[in-house]
Amino acid sequence: MPDYQELQSEASNEPSKSQNVHDELHLTFGPLGESIIQSLPIGVVTFRPDLKIIDANPQAAGLIELHDTIDKSLAKGTNNPGASGFDWTGQLKSTVATGKTHRFDSVSYTSNGKTRLLRIVCSPLKKAETKRIVGGSVIIEEITEKVNIQRRLANVEKLLLSGNSPPKSPTS
Repeated sequence: MPDYQELQSEASNEPSKSQNVHDELHLTFGPLGESIIQSLPIGVVTFRPDLKIIDANPQAAGLIELHDTIDKSLAKGTNNPGASGFDWTGQLKSTVATGKTHRFDSVSYTSNGKTRLLRIVCSPLKKAETKRIVGGSVIIEEITEKVNIQRRLANVEKLLLSGNSPPKSPTS
């Protein structure tokens, strides 16, 4: 599996179109913005209009299996054999073409035998000065524990409303 630095290096070695997009994104975020993105506790992936990954922070690489394109990276862990696959390609291309953000809550993603629930937000990236769309971004947040806590809380509330006592925790 290539890491985000290898993907960035590959993108910069491609024809000038890739370098131009990367340069435009660098101008959009600036060095300080790029540093902030690399240190965020959520995954961030930037991609070109043709869905090739430009950059990804380490958190994104830890949440999904990164490939050369973002649609392939997302589809790898969300397509279950026998189930109808979600059209990540269409959704991501729609984000870039229309300039509209798409949000997906509770996406089940399996990687290395571990299944996580992810919140995925796909947004267009626009050049600050011209507002021209130069690609897109995917924000990935793991919400597995949050969802589990919400489910436990709902079960406790149900038990309390029914007059039953909730089970005692091991620490009580």
